Amino acid sequence: MKKLLVLFFLIGLPNLVQAQEAEEILKRYYDNLSNIENLSYRIHNIDTFLTGQVWDKKGHAILKRNEEEPASGFIFYGIQDGHPESNVFDGKEYYRINHQEKTFQKHEGVLRTAIGLSGGQMVLSELVFEELPTEKLELEVKEKVYILRFYFPDSKTFGVENRYKELHLDKKTLIPIYKYHILESLGEKQVNISMLAEIKINDPDFVDSFEGNSFLSGLEYLPPKDVENKLLRLANQPAPELKLTSTEGAPAKLSDQKGKVILLDFFEIWCGPCIQSVPKLKEIADKYSKEDFALWGIVSDEKTFKKVPEFISKKSLNYPNFYGTEESSSDYFLRGVPQYIIVDKEGKVVFAHLGYSDKMEKVLDDLLQKD
Repeated sequence: MKKLLVLFFLIGLPNLVQAQEAEEILKRYYDNLSNIENLSYRIHNIDTFLTGQVWDKKGHAILKRNEEEPASGFIFYGIQDGHPESNVFDGKEYYRINHQEKTFQKHEGVLRTAIGLSGGQMVLSELVFEELPTEKLELEVKEKVYILRFYFPDSKTFGVENRYKELHLDKKTLIPIYKYHILESLGEKQVNISMLAEIKINDPDFVDSFEGNSFLSGLEYLPPKDVENKLLRLANQPAPELKLTSTEGAPAKLSDQKGKVILLDFFEIWCGPCIQSVPKLKEIADKYSKEDFALWGIVSDEKTFKKVPEFISKKSLNYPNFYGTEESSSDYFLRGVPQYIIVDKEGKVVFAHLGYSDKMEKVLDDLLQKD
């Protein structure tokens, strides 16, 4: 028995030691980031999405230490090569700067929103967010780099499987020089590769254009185009006709639903907030009588159409779904998802909103409450 225990200990020890070493390198990496006052680099991103679409983008980013930014401790400037717009995030607001028109817009926002913009995409997310919990963390030590390998648990909520990431840290600077990230969803793979070069850390010649917002010098303020205002044009107006084909191949017209309250859910199968809203929408579909209420899901990204039936099956959607058209996207001012429209029994739009809102449920209750 003692021999078996000793053998088990000897077999298990290398993995345990490696896990401890990997955790130690990861801790050193985060400690190193906390001591950086400014950081700049060139970046090359190659993203292959679930739809098969490939983005090949290059640019550069500048990060500056700011302890008032709770998510990461950094504020940033980013610009993509060949793109007229750069983006700045100052911890509270993000700026969209058009260098061709010499204008800027300012929006309230959070870091995750800001790094989704064209210039923000030049900010390596691993520099500003800590890793999510992993199932396993491994370390490989090479001559010039530490390779951290992250194995993540599957996510039933988002339908993500086999998620894996490699982060290559330069041994001298402990800054990532390469990232490889892969996941599977609905039988397709998404791969994200980032390569960093020309890295400067705590550059003594750093020009602080963040101070006093000097990055806005010579630019004219341009009020942002408000998507919500466009949606409000629909309010109290007859709902534009929809002539769509269901995911089962049946034609349908919105006008045929007159006499019912209708909730239109414009969504995409790759949209995280859309997926998070599915359980609530299923509850709404069950809550009201089908004689008085209809919920239509509408997907508009043609590249995903072949995967929509599988998504519907996996999520056990209890309401009909349709393939959107250019006309439906235009008529309903579709600029983002999820987007929700409520049409009353007379065929008039009484609610239009980008993003899920509890107010939507109150509107439905008011329209469908029983005497």
